[in-house]
Amino acid sequence: MAPPRRIGTEKADKLPPTLSEQTHQQILDYFKVAADNSEHPAIRDAALDLIRDKTEFQHKQEARLSPTLTMTVSVCMIVLAGVSSWWFYDNYSERVALALSIIIFGLALVGVCLLAVFSGNLSQSNFVRVISMVWSKITSMLSRSKTDAGTDSSESEDSNPED
Repeated sequence: MAPPRRIGTEKADKLPPTLSEQTHQQILDYFKVAADNSEHPAIRDAALDLIRDKTEFQHKQEARLSPTLTMTVSVCMIVLAGVSSWWFYDNYSERVALALSIIIFGLALVGVCLLAVFSGNLSQSNFVRVISMVWSKITSMLSRSKTDAGTDSSESEDSNPED
């Protein structure tokens, strides 16, 4: 027995592309024809650059978040990260506060980049690069603090002879 179909899904599946989408696709097709049929490398390179620029422009036009909202939320996240860092340094030892501050600023950076992806100002590949950079910074900081903690405990045992 086939699953029941929802009313209205046929229309949503068969909607023609909008006029702006048709125009965008037509311009991209013209650029592709120019890039494929041109004998001059400068014309091919210019056409490929225009294709890339038009595609980025189209993504920005289709963005769902306004630039004002993106900027406001990003500034709030950075200010909150700064205030939390100040609170960490006020209430914890310097080593713990530094570790927590790096983690908080890393999360704030990822949040800002996520907003930039949603607003159409950052590509997904660059977002992945930011996440890997933040992750490597946090893991190197944690591994360095573990080795420093082991070094400090051995130094403190050596510097305090109780004979």
